[in-house]
Amino acid sequence: MQSTTLEKTIFILIMLGYIVVGVAFATQTPNWQAPDEPAHYNYIAQVADDGCCPQIEDGDWQSDYQQTLTTVKFADEYLDRLDTIQYEDHQPPLYYLLASIPYRLSNGSLTVIRLFSVLLGGLVLMLSYAIGRRTLPNHPQIALGAMALVAFHPQHLAIITSANNDTLAEVVIAVALLWIIRYLQTDNIPIWQLGLIMAVGLMTKTTTYFLAGIIPLAILLKWYQLKRPTRDLIQEWAVFLAIAVGIGGLWWLRNIGVYGFPDFLGLRAHDAI
Repeated sequence: MQSTTLEKTIFILIMLGYIVVGVAFATQTPNWQAPDEPAHYNYIAQVADDGCCPQIEDGDWQSDYQQTLTTVKFADEYLDRLDTIQYEDHQPPLYYLLASIPYRLSNGSLTVIRLFSVLLGGLVLMLSYAIGRRTLPNHPQIALGAMALVAFHPQHLAIITSANNDTLAEVVIAVALLWIIRYLQTDNIPIWQLGLIMAVGLMTKTTTYFLAGIIPLAILLKWYQLKRPTRDLIQEWAVFLAIAVGIGGLWWLRNIGVYGFPDFLGLRAHDAI
Protein backbone atom coordinates (compact mmCIF):
# COMPACT_ATOMS: atom_id res chain seq x y z
CA MET A 1 0.00 0.00 0.00
CA GLN A 2 2.03 2.89 -1.33
CA SER A 3 -0.60 5.41 -2.35
CA THR A 4 -1.32 8.16 0.17
CA THR A 5 -4.65 8.78 -1.59
CA LEU A 6 -5.59 5.11 -1.22
CA GLU A 7 -4.64 5.18 2.45
CA LYS A 8 -6.79 8.24 3.08
CA THR A 9 -9.69 6.69 1.20
CA ILE A 10 -9.56 3.50 3.26
CA PHE A 11 -9.28 5.54 6.45
CA ILE A 12 -12.42 7.49 5.55
CA LEU A 13 -14.30 4.34 4.56
CA ILE A 14 -13.45 2.68 7.87
CA MET A 15 -14.62 5.75 9.77
CA LEU A 16 -17.85 5.95 7.77
CA GLY A 17 -18.45 2.23 8.20
CA TYR A 18 -17.92 2.55 11.94
CA ILE A 19 -20.35 5.45 12.17
CA VAL A 20 -23.04 3.47 10.33
CA VAL A 21 -22.57 0.30 12.36
CA GLY A 22 -22.03 2.18 15.65
CA VAL A 23 -25.21 4.22 15.23
CA ALA A 24 -27.07 1.01 14.36
CA PHE A 25 -25.83 -0.65 17.55
CA ALA A 26 -26.69 2.43 19.63
CA THR A 27 -30.21 2.81 18.25
CA GLN A 28 -31.23 -0.81 17.69
CA THR A 29 -29.94 -2.48 20.85
CA PRO A 30 -32.96 -2.70 23.18
CA ASN A 31 -32.86 -0.24 26.06
CA TRP A 32 -30.82 -1.35 29.08
CA GLN A 33 -29.71 -4.60 27.43
CA ALA A 34 -26.01 -3.79 27.60
CA PRO A 35 -23.65 -4.69 30.47
CA ASP A 36 -24.47 -2.67 33.63
CA GLU A 37 -26.13 0.01 31.53
CA PRO A 38 -28.91 0.94 34.02
CA ALA A 39 -26.36 1.52 36.80
CA HIS A 40 -24.13 3.64 34.57
CA TYR A 41 -27.12 5.62 33.31
CA ASN A 42 -28.33 6.25 36.84
CA TYR A 43 -24.90 7.57 37.84
CA ILE A 44 -25.11 10.03 34.94
CA ALA A 45 -28.61 11.03 36.01
CA GLN A 46 -27.52 11.62 39.60
CA VAL A 47 -24.64 13.83 38.47
CA ALA A 48 -26.91 15.77 36.12
CA ASP A 49 -29.63 16.27 38.74
CA ASP A 50 -27.70 16.52 42.01
CA GLY A 51 -24.06 17.23 41.11
CA CYS A 52 -20.95 15.20 41.68
CA CYS A 53 -20.64 12.73 43.13
CA PRO A 54 -23.02 9.99 44.28
CA GLN A 55 -22.13 7.56 47.07
CA ILE A 56 -22.58 3.82 46.82
CA GLU A 57 -24.76 2.55 49.67
CA ASP A 58 -27.12 -0.20 50.79
CA GLY A 59 -29.89 -0.82 48.30
CA ASP A 60 -27.87 0.09 45.22
CA TRP A 61 -27.53 -3.62 44.37
CA GLN A 62 -30.85 -5.53 44.22
CA SER A 63 -30.25 -9.11 43.17
CA ASP A 64 -33.88 -10.24 42.96
CA TYR A 65 -35.09 -7.20 41.06
CA GLN A 66 -32.11 -7.25 38.68
CA GLN A 67 -32.64 -10.94 38.02
CA THR A 68 -36.28 -10.25 37.25
CA LEU A 69 -35.35 -7.47 34.83
CA THR A 70 -32.95 -9.66 32.87
CA THR A 71 -35.46 -12.53 32.83
CA VAL A 72 -38.24 -10.36 31.37
CA LYS A 73 -35.77 -8.50 29.12
CA PHE A 74 -36.46 -5.16 30.78
CA ALA A 75 -40.14 -5.13 29.90
CA ASP A 76 -41.69 -1.71 30.46
CA GLU A 77 -44.03 -2.83 33.21
CA TYR A 78 -41.05 -3.81 35.38
CA LEU A 79 -39.11 -0.54 35.06
CA ASP A 80 -40.81 1.37 37.88
CA ARG A 81 -37.75 0.93 40.15
CA LEU A 82 -35.05 1.06 37.49
CA ASP A 83 -33.64 4.32 38.87
CA THR A 84 -32.77 2.57 42.16
CA ILE A 85 -30.11 0.39 40.48
CA GLN A 86 -26.99 2.38 41.37
CA TYR A 87 -24.19 -0.11 42.06
CA GLU A 88 -21.72 1.78 39.82
CA ASP A 89 -21.73 4.81 42.13
CA HIS A 90 -18.20 4.01 43.35
CA GLN A 91 -16.70 4.62 39.89
CA PRO A 92 -14.40 7.61 39.21
CA PRO A 93 -16.49 10.54 37.94
CA LEU A 94 -14.98 11.88 34.71
CA TYR A 95 -17.08 9.92 32.19
CA TYR A 96 -20.27 10.67 34.09
CA LEU A 97 -19.49 14.38 34.29
CA LEU A 98 -18.97 14.48 30.53
CA ALA A 99 -22.02 12.31 29.78
CA SER A 100 -24.20 14.52 31.96
CA ILE A 101 -23.97 17.16 29.20
CA PRO A 102 -25.76 15.11 26.50
CA TYR A 103 -28.08 13.84 29.26
CA ARG A 104 -29.20 17.37 30.05
CA LEU A 105 -29.38 18.46 26.40
CA SER A 106 -31.53 15.46 25.48
CA ASN A 107 -33.71 15.38 28.60
CA GLY A 108 -32.14 12.09 29.67
CA SER A 109 -32.27 10.19 26.36
CA LEU A 110 -30.45 6.85 26.63
CA THR A 111 -29.96 6.80 22.86
CA VAL A 112 -28.21 10.18 22.90
CA ILE A 113 -25.89 9.00 25.67
CA ARG A 114 -25.13 5.91 23.63
CA LEU A 115 -24.33 8.12 20.63
CA PHE A 116 -21.95 10.06 22.89
CA SER A 117 -20.17 6.73 23.45
CA VAL A 118 -20.09 6.21 19.68
CA LEU A 119 -18.34 9.58 19.38
CA LEU A 120 -15.75 8.52 21.96
CA GLY A 121 -15.31 5.26 20.07
CA GLY A 122 -14.47 7.27 16.95
CA LEU A 123 -11.61 8.86 18.88
CA VAL A 124 -10.37 5.37 19.80
CA LEU A 125 -10.35 4.45 16.10
CA MET A 126 -8.32 7.50 15.10
CA LEU A 127 -5.89 6.98 17.97
CA SER A 128 -5.39 3.32 17.07
CA TYR A 129 -4.52 4.38 13.53
CA ALA A 130 -2.12 7.05 14.83
CA ILE A 131 -0.41 4.52 17.12
CA GLY A 132 0.08 2.11 14.21
CA ARG A 133 1.39 4.86 11.97
CA ARG A 134 3.87 6.02 14.62
CA THR A 135 5.03 2.50 15.42
CA LEU A 136 5.40 1.22 11.83
CA PRO A 137 5.49 4.29 9.59
CA ASN A 138 6.42 2.29 6.50
CA HIS A 139 3.49 -0.10 6.85
CA PRO A 140 0.26 1.91 6.79
CA GLN A 141 -1.71 -1.28 6.16
CA ILE A 142 -0.93 -2.33 9.76
CA ALA A 143 -2.40 0.90 11.13
CA LEU A 144 -5.48 0.59 8.93
CA GLY A 145 -5.90 -3.06 9.90
CA ALA A 146 -5.74 -2.23 13.60
CA MET A 147 -8.23 0.56 13.06
CA ALA A 148 -10.63 -1.76 11.24
CA LEU A 149 -10.35 -4.39 13.97
CA VAL A 150 -11.25 -1.83 16.63
CA ALA A 151 -14.07 -0.50 14.46
CA PHE A 152 -15.85 -3.72 13.54
CA HIS A 153 -15.24 -6.32 16.25
CA PRO A 154 -18.85 -7.12 17.28
CA GLN A 155 -18.24 -7.59 21.01
CA HIS A 156 -16.19 -4.41 21.14
CA LEU A 157 -18.89 -2.51 19.28
CA ALA A 158 -21.48 -3.71 21.77
CA ILE A 159 -19.49 -2.12 24.59
CA ILE A 160 -18.37 1.14 23.02
CA THR A 161 -21.88 1.96 21.77
CA SER A 162 -23.58 1.60 25.15
CA ALA A 163 -23.75 3.83 28.22
CA ASN A 164 -20.64 3.03 30.27
CA ASN A 165 -17.21 4.43 31.14
CA ASP A 166 -15.18 1.84 29.21
CA THR A 167 -14.95 3.85 26.00
CA LEU A 168 -13.49 6.90 27.73
CA ALA A 169 -11.00 4.60 29.46
CA GLU A 170 -9.98 3.30 26.03
CA VAL A 171 -9.46 6.88 24.84
CA VAL A 172 -7.21 7.61 27.81
CA ILE A 173 -5.18 4.43 27.30
CA ALA A 174 -4.80 5.09 23.57
CA VAL A 175 -3.68 8.68 24.18
CA ALA A 176 -1.17 7.42 26.76
CA LEU A 177 0.26 4.83 24.35
CA LEU A 178 0.56 7.38 21.56
CA TRP A 179 2.26 9.91 23.84
CA ILE A 180 4.64 7.24 25.20
CA ILE A 181 5.64 6.27 21.65
CA ARG A 182 6.21 9.90 20.73
CA TYR A 183 8.17 10.44 23.95
CA LEU A 184 10.44 7.46 23.23
CA GLN A 185 10.93 8.55 19.64
CA THR A 186 12.58 11.73 20.98
CA ASP A 187 9.68 14.06 20.29
CA ASN A 188 9.63 17.00 22.64
CA ILE A 189 7.00 15.60 25.03
CA PRO A 190 7.24 17.21 28.49
CA ILE A 191 6.83 14.97 31.53
CA TRP A 192 3.90 17.01 32.83
CA GLN A 193 1.81 15.85 29.88
CA LEU A 194 2.40 12.21 30.81
CA GLY A 195 1.46 13.05 34.39
CA LEU A 196 -1.71 14.78 33.23
CA ILE A 197 -2.73 11.78 31.12
CA MET A 198 -2.23 9.55 34.15
CA ALA A 199 -4.30 11.90 36.29
CA VAL A 200 -7.14 11.76 33.76
CA GLY A 201 -6.93 7.97 33.88
CA LEU A 202 -7.18 7.98 37.67
CA MET A 203 -10.36 10.03 37.35
CA THR A 204 -11.82 7.75 34.64
CA LYS A 205 -11.63 4.03 35.50
CA THR A 206 -9.39 1.64 37.43
CA THR A 207 -8.65 -0.27 34.19
CA THR A 208 -6.32 2.60 33.27
CA TYR A 209 -4.26 2.26 36.44
CA PHE A 210 -1.72 -0.08 34.83
CA LEU A 211 -0.38 3.04 33.10
CA ALA A 212 1.11 3.99 36.49
CA GLY A 213 3.68 1.28 35.79
CA ILE A 214 4.04 1.71 32.02
CA ILE A 215 4.70 5.46 31.98
CA PRO A 216 7.47 5.45 34.64
CA LEU A 217 9.03 2.54 32.74
CA ALA A 218 9.01 4.64 29.55
CA ILE A 219 10.69 7.48 31.46
CA LEU A 220 13.32 5.01 32.66
CA LEU A 221 13.94 3.74 29.11
CA LYS A 222 14.30 7.27 27.77
CA TRP A 223 16.70 8.15 30.58
CA TYR A 224 18.78 5.04 29.83
CA GLN A 225 18.70 5.75 26.09
CA LEU A 226 20.06 9.26 26.54
CA LYS A 227 22.50 8.29 29.33
CA ARG A 228 21.49 11.23 31.47
CA PRO A 229 22.37 11.80 35.15
CA THR A 230 20.42 9.83 37.75
CA ARG A 231 19.08 13.03 39.26
CA ASP A 232 17.26 13.72 35.96
CA LEU A 233 15.44 10.39 36.23
CA ILE A 234 14.43 11.05 39.83
CA GLN A 235 13.28 14.55 38.98
CA GLU A 236 11.16 13.37 36.04
CA TRP A 237 9.59 10.57 38.08
CA ALA A 238 8.82 13.12 40.79
CA VAL A 239 7.16 15.51 38.32
CA PHE A 240 5.08 12.68 36.83
CA LEU A 241 4.01 11.44 40.26
CA ALA A 242 3.25 14.92 41.62
CA ILE A 243 0.92 15.78 38.72
CA ALA A 244 -0.75 12.37 38.51
CA VAL A 245 -1.38 12.00 42.23
CA GLY A 246 -1.88 15.72 42.84
CA ILE A 247 -4.89 15.71 40.51
CA GLY A 248 -6.10 12.11 40.54
CA GLY A 249 -5.47 11.80 44.26
CA LEU A 250 -8.25 14.29 44.94
CA TRP A 251 -10.71 11.51 44.07
CA TRP A 252 -8.95 9.14 46.47
CA LEU A 253 -9.13 11.69 49.29
CA ARG A 254 -12.83 12.13 48.65
CA ASN A 255 -13.38 8.37 48.83
CA ILE A 256 -11.44 8.08 52.07
CA GLY A 257 -13.60 10.84 53.49
CA VAL A 258 -16.77 9.05 52.39
CA TYR A 259 -15.93 5.36 52.84
CA GLY A 260 -13.08 5.54 55.36
CA PHE A 261 -9.44 4.50 55.17
CA PRO A 262 -8.08 2.51 53.34
CA ASP A 263 -10.98 2.27 50.87
CA PHE A 264 -9.63 4.97 48.54
CA LEU A 265 -11.26 3.33 45.50
CA GLY A 266 -14.63 2.62 47.09
CA LEU A 267 -14.23 -1.07 46.20
CA ARG A 268 -14.82 -2.32 49.73
CA ALA A 269 -18.03 -0.38 49.89
CA HIS A 270 -18.98 -1.76 46.46
CA ASP A 271 -18.30 -5.35 47.55
CA ALA A 272 -20.18 -4.83 50.81
CA ILE A 273 -23.45 -3.86 49.12
